[in-house]
Amino acid sequence: MKLLVILFTFLFAAPLFAANDSVKVIAVVNDQIISSVDVNERIALVLATTGITDTEANRAKVIPQIIRQLIDEKLQMQEATKLSITIDDTKIHEAIAKIERTSGKPAGSLEEYLKSKNVSQTTFYNQLRAQLAWGEVVSKKIRPLVHVSDQEVARYTKRKSESDRKNTEVYIASIILPIDTPANEGSVGKFAEKLTSEIRGGAKFEAIATQFSANASHVKSIDPFWVELASLDPAIANVLVKTEKGAVTDPIKTESGYQIIKLFDSREKAPDPAEAAKPQTDFTFKVITLGTSKQETANQVSVVLAKKIAASNLSCDDKAPSLKMPPETPMKTVFIRNSSSKLPAEVVNLLNSMQIGSNSAPIVAPNGILIFKLCDKQTVSPASVPATPAKTPQETAKQSIYEEKMGLEMQKYMRNLRSDAFIEMRNL
Repeated sequence: MKLLVILFTFLFAAPLFAANDSVKVIAVVNDQIISSVDVNERIALVLATTGITDTEANRAKVIPQIIRQLIDEKLQMQEATKLSITIDDTKIHEAIAKIERTSGKPAGSLEEYLKSKNVSQTTFYNQLRAQLAWGEVVSKKIRPLVHVSDQEVARYTKRKSESDRKNTEVYIASIILPIDTPANEGSVGKFAEKLTSEIRGGAKFEAIATQFSANASHVKSIDPFWVELASLDPAIANVLVKTEKGAVTDPIKTESGYQIIKLFDSREKAPDPAEAAKPQTDFTFKVITLGTSKQETANQVSVVLAKKIAASNLSCDDKAPSLKMPPETPMKTVFIRNSSSKLPAEVVNLLNSMQIGSNSAPIVAPNGILIFKLCDKQTVSPASVPATPAKTPQETAKQSIYEEKMGLEMQKYMRNLRSDAFIEMRNL
């Protein structure tokens, strides 16, 4: 489960309430309170991990969603307690270790990051604890209710086969913002538009999904995945056929809410089995991004600086180049480990042309000037890893139906928790 991996890349935000403000009760959830300190610290965490621009206007827009999220987490933890589900410190530390491994960071680096940025460790732990507890509630109470019949699979397969998009697959990730009541439709729609604007302005899609997507703790919507276009909601499919690779859609209204989709790639047919049988290469590399756009970086100073970085003796740790940078020059360093089958063909071709330890020449891209540092590459033979049988169309259909039904059941469960709870809003 992806949980706040992007914590390593952004800065701490200013507090919502001034230091001399008294602590206020913002909401009461059954017999527990949410204070102004809770809201303030969660806003700091959200801004630090998502890259949303820290302005008063943006804070005003995210506060309602954050308060709602804190209320939901209280309800989820209360439900977990009723079901005798506990998340002890051992599970918390195991989840943190998984975050660090997934992001290629050394053990203990997450807590050091939180400390260095003055982000409340308790706030992060509380959010993580609620996510883990809700995951166990889902497994115990919701998953047993979800079943997919042969008739449902047959209807799904027939609809898919009749679609004119049956040969198209897309590689996407999604942010799902449900509409619980008709009265909330307008506010959810405006919030979806705000998130879309922030993502297009530089905020991280993955971090936004982690913080706000309704199914972030269950369905793998945070991770990109291949799916047949014909299997998607027609409202989503109609937008994706007009979307460029790498772009983020406008908020898409569906029956259950709004979705924001990022389209990473598309293809017209499933991979050739013969291609899948070929050896894969695992790459370990670092990408340095200088600037944030062609207009900003395609000038003489930035190009000269990029050439100096490319010519320097870059290390494979997580530190930025030790060069004197011009004032206000934006630069980002990302460390990546991935298989050739999961990387864009252009990146694979570039990495295959490089020697281990070498740097690429500067590459002007839409998001800035890029410099690649190849740290390692290993060829993996298909014979050396367990074979994964290809799913039949029926299995694929069953999995898609199951995930959709799980999402709907989770939303219904949360609606019931809210309707049965005593929730009082104060000081807003």
